[in-house]
Amino acid sequence: MEKQRISSVRPSGKLTDIMSRLLTLTSEVIGTRLQLAVTELEEEKAHLLQLILLTGLTLLFTAFGIMSLLMYILLFAAPGDQQRLLLYVTGALIALAVILGIVVRVRAGRATLLRETRIQLREDVSALTGNRDE
Repeated sequence: MEKQRISSVRPSGKLTDIMSRLLTLTSEVIGTRLQLAVTELEEEKAHLLQLILLTGLTLLFTAFGIMSLLMYILLFAAPGDQQRLLLYVTGALIALAVILGIVVRVRAGRATLLRETRIQLREDVSALTGNRDE
């Protein structure tokens, strides 16, 4: 019993305890950061899929706007009503295309890869260097 008390009082015993705690904490922090990075990558993948779908809809409405323009010019309406019908339908479809284009630009501007991971890493660095902003 006396030997155990002496070995824990020795500097080498304290050093091994400190090193084992440091390694345990480091591995836990690395595991947490990796989980956060994976989660953010999955969110970013879903965000990119939404952007692709919105871009596809924008192109679809643009194509229909142009096709309806050609269709109305060539096929429909009495000569007196051609311009008004052409203006309404084509204007509506092109307005939808422009609105969806703006939505895509706004969403694409908000996309930042691994934002939370970078914030956590900054906090880790500041904690390690002792520069906490609390």
